[in-house]
Amino acid sequence: MMNKLTDIGFISKTHGFAGEVLCVLDDERELPENLRFLFITLEGRPVPFLIESVRDRNGSLLVKFEDVNDEVAAKKLTGLRLSAEQDLVDEASDGLAWDDLVGYSLEDKSFGPMGTLLSVEEYPEQMVGRCIIREKEVLFPLTDDFVEEIDDGQKRIFLNLPEGLLGIYLDES
Repeated sequence: MMNKLTDIGFISKTHGFAGEVLCVLDDERELPENLRFLFITLEGRPVPFLIESVRDRNGSLLVKFEDVNDEVAAKKLTGLRLSAEQDLVDEASDGLAWDDLVGYSLEDKSFGPMGTLLSVEEYPEQMVGRCIIREKEVLFPLTDDFVEEIDDGQKRIFLNLPEGLLGIYLDES
């Protein structure tokens, strides 16, 4: 008996010529590393597709499915909804979401204390944090490249933001 399926996102577009597709996940979902199948809705029914490889691309996933070996086959999947087994998705999503970090203290490696994370906004390619420094609103990317550590116990986020980013907001050269 198959487990219950949950809708997790959609296939946005093809990537390259070897059959890879870009999958956009809803609600910053995380998929378990041992996930073997994704289900694609074809003619109103979920059809299992065996995953050959998955890699992260700016918050979305590049997925290569077995037997989808060229751009033509991949293009037929664009725009279709993705599902996964509910039990597996629930296990992978037990971690913190960005919205759970609102209220945490922020500290940049070069700048030092930045205040409190006031909100998290979803932009097309990444999540963006917002704080106030010296009475000025500052926006900064929340990506693995810039978030060095999240200390859930002390409710602190340690960042290593690009040089000069804060200076743009604070009129520093």
